[in-house]
Amino acid sequence: MCMRGGTPIIIGMTAIKASLLILVAFAAVPPQSAGAVELFVSPAGRDSWPGTKSRPFATLERARRAVRGQTAGMRPSDIVVNLRGGTYRLRRPFRLSAAAGDSGENGRTVIYQAYGYGTGARERVVISGGRRIGGWRLAEGVHGAWRATVGDLETRQLFVDGRRARRTALGRGLPGKAIRLRTGYATRSTVPQAWRHPEDMELVFNGRRGGLPYSEARCGVARIRGDVKWSLIELDEPCWSNLKKAYDGEVRGARPVAPTDVENSLSLLRRPGSWYLDRSRPGRHVLYYLPRRGQDPRHVSVVAPVLERLVVASGTAAVPLHDVAFRGLTFSHATWLAPSSRRGFPQIIGSWFYSGGKVPDRMPGHVSCLVSGAATTCDSGDASGTLPPETRYTLRIFNGNPSAGASNGAAWSFRMLTP
Repeated sequence: MCMRGGTPIIIGMTAIKASLLILVAFAAVPPQSAGAVELFVSPAGRDSWPGTKSRPFATLERARRAVRGQTAGMRPSDIVVNLRGGTYRLRRPFRLSAAAGDSGENGRTVIYQAYGYGTGARERVVISGGRRIGGWRLAEGVHGAWRATVGDLETRQLFVDGRRARRTALGRGLPGKAIRLRTGYATRSTVPQAWRHPEDMELVFNGRRGGLPYSEARCGVARIRGDVKWSLIELDEPCWSNLKKAYDGEVRGARPVAPTDVENSLSLLRRPGSWYLDRSRPGRHVLYYLPRRGQDPRHVSVVAPVLERLVVASGTAAVPLHDVAFRGLTFSHATWLAPSSRRGFPQIIGSWFYSGGKVPDRMPGHVSCLVSGAATTCDSGDASGTLPPETRYTLRIFNGNPSAGASNGAAWSFRMLTP
């Protein structure tokens, strides 16, 4: 997202140890100029302070405001925002805009970096889109589980003590002999009729058993009904129709699809280290967690990702955002909520999924750039063929592909396979 002498500076994102941690690294970023203007930010700072080393700002937004006051008349030196070690929790995406004055000017660069970057004393800086969960108490009627009231929280991931916890799951396909129907599945078992809050549940379709290799699609459950022998599991639309279209031959290499797991019910909260979000009471959601041995949720960090985008950069083809660099920062705790809708996630491969159109869609990136007036928004995909030539190397592209690579000059990012 930074250019110097025609060389694009590329932000990369990666998932580490099953956490959504996005390491921001740059290629060919020049060293900052001597005499750079320096600002400082610290979790222990205050936004009413002047942003000096001894009296730092507290937030990225306040530092950005200070930067905007200096970019128009930038001296022949860079502006460096030094973030002291710690976690910065975003309430909204951190936005950078060409129109607002966030670009470097006069051949210089605006740099947001971890304090001590480039030395052995670099401090660890985390930019988090998550919400810390507290107020835990033992859950009644669920042996060994804890619960916390979380208001209107919506999330698809949970991190406990720095480790991604798994949503509740059956651990196998539907019980009994399942038969695929127009509306979902029928199975010769009454077990599904006892599952609590089926409207929160999802069927998972891992490519090992059907569909496409390297895919893991999922569709929400609309309702479950049945009699003394059979259970009927109806799936959300249009997810189910789109999944059948994609996996019944419209996509080359697809095979007949069969569910490989069932997720997200309090009835399935049996495996230590798993969780469930009960959304049955609007505005009064309850989060359940079954701790691992020796773990007490009152005394460990529990974070629920809530933001879908952490950084949004915007500009136009005529006035692009330019000469901005991030160095040595870790972006963490972002989510993607679209699979929780009735459209679900009919995944094809990597970041591609089928939503019923003529071409597949792509998952959005957690770091994105938006180009006003261009052929498309550039929060996913690659630059070739989607943006006018004049923007190709000015604004970089970030997608949600779970594997890395580079194609036609575009920047590719990592994302967790399971949404």
